[in-house]
Amino acid sequence: MMSQRWVGILSGVTLLGILGCGGGQLASADAQAPTVLSVDPPMGMPGTNITIFGGHFLDWNPPIVKIGGIECQVLSCLDTQMVVGLPNNIAPGPIVVDNGVGKSEGTTDFFVGIPTNVTEIEPNDNVHGFDATLEGANRSVSGTLSSLTDVDHFRIQGMTRAHYYRVHVTPSNIPTILVNNYPQALDSNGNVLVRCSTVNSADLTTWLILGITGFTGNYSMIVTKVP
Repeated sequence: MMSQRWVGILSGVTLLGILGCGGGQLASADAQAPTVLSVDPPMGMPGTNITIFGGHFLDWNPPIVKIGGIECQVLSCLDTQMVVGLPNNIAPGPIVVDNGVGKSEGTTDFFVGIPTNVTEIEPNDNVHGFDATLEGANRSVSGTLSSLTDVDHFRIQGMTRAHYYRVHVTPSNIPTILVNNYPQALDSNGNVLVRCSTVNSADLTTWLILGITGFTGNYSMIVTKVP
């Protein structure tokens, strides 16, 4: 008959095996779900790499990263940042990180596309709000509209003739975006598709003017070339 001592030891081994199954390690008492703070660049194409910044990536299991519901390969990882490879079937959508303790979703969606150069062409003053700020190596801009009649203008440069571009604006309830001074409506996700001119003109094939108005407060805008 097996002694109570051996029964206790075997029970402990069995419990350890159950808790440790799946290749993970035992979570410590202070292990936390991950946080996703930012990503650089905020857009990319299949086959490229991005860096995700946050915290607690290594608190338990190696992190699993999904973008738009598609799992991505983690190439290298520290507790506060990791390099992720984008697969061929990458889809736009939220960045979700799962470290085994819990899941965390980034506050902004990742975009699939080619970064474009966006610069402000209207110098604002105190009456018209604040200067918009270039972010992420000219991939996005942010600023403040001081009144419902305030208008901020931006130039998309280096466009491809007759190609479509996606403009994403946050918050999504901004009522009006101007495309070459023509009002356009954002969809429920804050997106609008714009197309560069098909006319073979040096001006119209290299840039397009965007405007934001009809809103008071902070905003941000990101532009991507639709694959």
